[in-house]
Parts: sequence; C-alpha cells; structure tokens
Amino acid sequence: MLNKVLFVSFSLLVILLSACRRDQPFNRKLWNDAEGLDFKYRDGMLNDLLKNRKIKGMRFYQVTDSLGWPQGKKDNYIYYDIDVKYDGYPPSYVKRLYVYFKDSVAVSTKIYEHTEKKKKK
Repeated sequence: MLNKVLFVSFSLLVILLSACRRDQPFNRKLWNDAEGLDFKYRDGMLNDLLKNRKIKGMRFYQVTDSLGWPQGKKDNYIYYDIDVKYDGYPPSYVKRLYVYFKDSVAVSTKIYEHTEKKKKK
C-alpha cells in the first residue's frame, strides 16, 4: 500500500513539474513578440533555439534575419534579452543570449545570467 501511495505521489510530482516547464519550439514571430521591454516567450524557446538551430557559422545578417535586431551590439558581439526584471536600477535579474562574431560569422553563443543582490541598510 505504501509503495502505491509513493508511486502515485511521485507520478503527480513529475506531471506537475513537467507542466511548469515553458519549453516550446523556436518561433521567429513569438521570439520578437514583446510587451514593452518584456519578451515573454524567449526563455521558453531558448533551449530549442540553441539545440536545434545552428547559430554558429551563420553570418551576421542571417542571425539578425532569424532573431531580429538585437537589444545591444558592441565590437564583436550582439546580445538578446531573454529575461530582465526591471524593479529598479540596476535590474534585479538579467538573462541574455550573447552571439560572438569573427569576420561577420557567428563563432559562439553564451548565456549570461546575473542577479543583483540588494544591499542591506
């Protein structure tokens, strides 16, 4: 009897956790869908984008054609905001996708995450 209860409890836990995941296939239109500065679908598509889309080897114009214009660009990289919590300055949480280029060809990607720790007064 105890084994049956544990099995049912574990099964429910697995179902609940998998339902909470927001993973979804990459969709160019949804990737660029924003409410102000909030891109609500990007975090859910990020795994599929990095796993199934080959960014490495793409030219700059191919990346921007697929992902839209980046939120930032400097020297040899561009970045796309994935999730940013604007509850003051600086933001309390930042998650970005960086794409690095050499001679206008993407050579690598990197996920950057940062949590701003609030100072105690």
